[in-house]
Amino acid sequence: MLPPLDAAARARLESEILPRLLPAARWYRAKSRPLARVEVAREVALGDAARLLWVRCSYTDGGLNETYLFPASPDAASEASADSALHAGLLRLVLAGESLPGSDGGQLAGRAGQRAPAMADGASRLLGLEQSNTSILFDQPGRRLFLKLYRQVAAGKNPDAELIAHLSERAGFTAVPAYVGALEYEPADGSAAESVGLLQEFVGGRRDAWEVFVERARAHVSGRSDFDPGPTELARRLGELTAQMHAALAAHWNDPALDATALDAPDFDRLRGRLEESLGRIERAAQQPHRLPRLAEHVVRVNLTAEWFRKVRATHARRLAQAAGHRLPKTRVHGDFHLGQILLGDAGDAVFLDFEGEPARPAEERRQRQSPLFDVAGMLRSFDYAGQVAVEFRGDTIPEPTSPLFAASNRAASWTRHCEEFFLPAYLRVATAAGLMGEGNGWRALLDALTLEKACYELAYELDNRPDWAPIPLAGIGPLLAEPLS
Repeated sequence: MLPPLDAAARARLESEILPRLLPAARWYRAKSRPLARVEVAREVALGDAARLLWVRCSYTDGGLNETYLFPASPDAASEASADSALHAGLLRLVLAGESLPGSDGGQLAGRAGQRAPAMADGASRLLGLEQSNTSILFDQPGRRLFLKLYRQVAAGKNPDAELIAHLSERAGFTAVPAYVGALEYEPADGSAAESVGLLQEFVGGRRDAWEVFVERARAHVSGRSDFDPGPTELARRLGELTAQMHAALAAHWNDPALDATALDAPDFDRLRGRLEESLGRIERAAQQPHRLPRLAEHVVRVNLTAEWFRKVRATHARRLAQAAGHRLPKTRVHGDFHLGQILLGDAGDAVFLDFEGEPARPAEERRQRQSPLFDVAGMLRSFDYAGQVAVEFRGDTIPEPTSPLFAASNRAASWTRHCEEFFLPAYLRVATAAGLMGEGNGWRALLDALTLEKACYELAYELDNRPDWAPIPLAGIGPLLAEPLS
């Protein structure tokens, strides 16, 4: 067993090695925040193979601190994520249900699920699938396992590990990778365990749903006749599966704090706050249009007027007021639901992935119950993105109204409506039977409000990170600003 880090090694880690390695890592989420301090808050030795370090980062902007998991070599001079001995040690912890002591008196514990096999020798390798976590593939006799090592960690369970375990083991929902086990850190003071990793069955032989839908959207936009112009059966099936997922997330918890209940006044206050947060970011970007690419600058100057902001706020407020007059359910939800979180098989079977929720939001917020329509709004916006990406309506050129790009954009909008017309009724049919739609037509007003808020969130994100893409969510907001339902 490796001895604890000595003072000199720790000082070098905190002052030299980690400040250099962290900002360059793809899983490090604070690249735009200047580091103030890096501190090794905890360590766990994995035999003689490696160390797991809990690295606490504070920033000069005064915002919230973050903690990252850093697998380090025995001498703590480099990262050890690709080390096969580290992989084997982590897998053994989970499958055998073993534990290892932490430097602060707690312990790193493995949790073997119902489908956990016996430990066996086999190859392992890193997968370059994710930006925010580290993924390890294990070849075990007769099966392949997939360990997701969470790189940003926080007190309490990660929604991804919690919801996958619930869906797979309690609710019997099969459209997720089967849960095999988990890694958790148990603090010495008996407080809530902290998710460190999730072990699942590996899902192979499927295509990313985003790629499939963009491919079909391009076929429709281009007018090619050798492709189905709209993925009607896929959209319908996704609607049914989404409702089945929500029905599974609404029950079987045996915990009043997690079972389905009704939205209340604080929930509607949070929805207003989410919109204001996004509009604040959009307003800041609109005050600096000169820093944007030419098309994005043109779109911002023409559209993001004081009247536009007033209309967005007024429309959102009216829709929420309508929804608040009805009893509507809230449950645990996926939280970041879009086509990129789905794998499709040749027969149209789907597997839903990555239940962490929106990565920019705190873990505690991501664990809160929300309207299931939050996920539905995410999927409707994803259909719109797929259609508009197929047009390739971005760059520095400002198209004229007679440009073929405008006609292509209209065809893409028609394709998006086609997807919605099959997805939403299928969802409603299954969700209504499961008692998830609440009273009257309040769900319609709430869905419109959530879709508007989601589009504003996307616009804020694009203006900050991918300004060439800003016209996509902005175009999607326009139709949502019509008069509210009577």
